[in-house]
Amino acid sequence: MQRTIDNLLQQMDFDLVHAHLFRMGQYVANYKEVPKMLDLCDSMALNLNRRIEIDHGAILPLLKIEQKRTRDYEIGIARIFDHNTVVAKPDYDYLLEQNAELSLSIIPVGVDPDYFQPCSIEDEGLNLLFTGTMNYFPNYDAAIYFHNEIWPLIIAKHPDVTFSIVGNNPTDQVKRLAGNNVTVTGYVPDTRAYFNKATVFISPMRSGSGLQVKHLEAMAMGIPIVTTTIGSMGIEAIENQDLLVADTPNNFANHVNMLLDDRELRRSIGNSGRKLIEEKYNWQILGKKLNDIYSKIKKRKTC
Repeated sequence: MQRTIDNLLQQMDFDLVHAHLFRMGQYVANYKEVPKMLDLCDSMALNLNRRIEIDHGAILPLLKIEQKRTRDYEIGIARIFDHNTVVAKPDYDYLLEQNAELSLSIIPVGVDPDYFQPCSIEDEGLNLLFTGTMNYFPNYDAAIYFHNEIWPLIIAKHPDVTFSIVGNNPTDQVKRLAGNNVTVTGYVPDTRAYFNKATVFISPMRSGSGLQVKHLEAMAMGIPIVTTTIGSMGIEAIENQDLLVADTPNNFANHVNMLLDDRELRRSIGNSGRKLIEEKYNWQILGKKLNDIYSKIKKRKTC
């Protein structure tokens, strides 16, 4: 990889180098002749910090060591680049707390609202949906937490409701959740078919960082979301208008049950979420913001 990138930089005259994630940033970190920007996406140190708060298993001592090493490396490599971007304000705030001199901006991730379109026909059944890569700790922790702590409070009131856990590489723990109205799909080629059947998108995230793309996809498809404070971070959404937020099992279940009982409330929140995507998380809008940052980096580098 290093040899390939070295050859490209020697053979071609680039206006700017955009490195995606710090694992790629290492390959251009030492180049000073060309303006360079590092897209951190989210802060992995913040991600690990949140995991440490809830994961008290045998690997906790190793997680603490890894969190400190990741924080030091993340800040160190960000200092080398002319500019850095993250997708959400909590990550922005965390990184600047570690080093206030970082050159840093927020460019959210987006979705294609033409690809993720609301379904015109509402499914008659009551279906809950959660999506994501299911061997990624924040996702499988959320799925297991929901199944064990929240799902019984929902199924008690709505015995016919179903719950689909959709995403790659489910852990053995997640696979064992299947049964009693719960489906674990593993990989699917297109999640839109599951969004089209969903009544409510649930996302009880207890850790993680950045901005949850799964939430943008659900909003773009007009599906009302119930999530946590951590899950809602990074999205410029108005609580109780664009999504619902709850941090305890009882409150979370109450929000889901309320949506399952109220078709008009589901439509209202779903429509509001769709409008938010069109106005703020459309790739066309975000692309213009990114181009503005490119121009500022190049101008600053030549001064």
